Amino acid sequence: MFLNKDLFIEQLFALIAEAKKELVLVVPYVKTSKEVFKALQEASKRGVEVLMVCREDCVKGKELDKLQRLEHLTILAHPNLHSKIYLNEQHIIVGSMNLYEYSELFNREAGIMIQRNGWASEEVEDCLEEVQQIISGASVVFHSPHVAEEGVDFTVLKSKKERLEDHAKILSKFFTTKKFQVLQTEEGLCPTCLHFYDQIDVVVSNRLVLQLQYPKPIAKKVIEHFKQLPEDYLANFRTYVDAYKPQITIYAEEGSYIGGHIYTDRSYAKTLETAALSLCKEIDHIYKQVRVL
Repeated sequence: MFLNKDLFIEQLFALIAEAKKELVLVVPYVKTSKEVFKALQEASKRGVEVLMVCREDCVKGKELDKLQRLEHLTILAHPNLHSKIYLNEQHIIVGSMNLYEYSELFNREAGIMIQRNGWASEEVEDCLEEVQQIISGASVVFHSPHVAEEGVDFTVLKSKKERLEDHAKILSKFFTTKKFQVLQTEEGLCPTCLHFYDQIDVVVSNRLVLQLQYPKPIAKKVIEHFKQLPEDYLANFRTYVDAYKPQITIYAEEGSYIGGHIYTDRSYAKTLETAALSLCKEIDHIYKQVRVL
């Protein structure tokens, strides 16, 4: 979306107001207007961690004193910064405008806004990589208590692969004995547990897939026994049998998806693990029958 000056200002305020947990402002020159400072105050009051990267010596004096009053604000300084990049969980704005009152009032400004849409596009990934490099080359002016303890480990700055690796760690923790790693699969790049059950792999995206690793003729015979499996066979989940691949997919209940719960709700993850293991045991039982025929 192209932003002229009026739209740039409107969308920048919306980006600050709509930030849920994290907000990143890469901007060389900072002298905030009353409206911008108020928006940052409101974000900080909501508990939003705000990271501002500016040019060295461009935030000082009264402006620095004012910004230091914000509990959840961290400021970094980069020696050669000239980029202007603003981002939260939903959007990225790249353009010409500084957080400078003069820019709001007099300058001709323009930019573009990119919607993140969950998983990142190539342009979003490239932008995040650039911001990460800018941060790496910056030094700390002051930091919030959270950043002092955790470092600049903002989720909104993580690449798709980094977020998937975080998801794999969570699944490895929630599923107790299962080790998940990020692998390229038919589902795409996903947290995957090889041999979740003997010769059965599990791939997690917005659904959970049981992939049979038996020899193909055997796998097809095994899956034939499940082709009439009812969708509501597992309590709290839906199932679908794919005889071609062959695999069995477990979905969340209608109107929901597994990826929306499994990384934040340990109880949900354990329920899903139990359901998947019960189905794996049935598959293994049929496999052994097929093998001795």
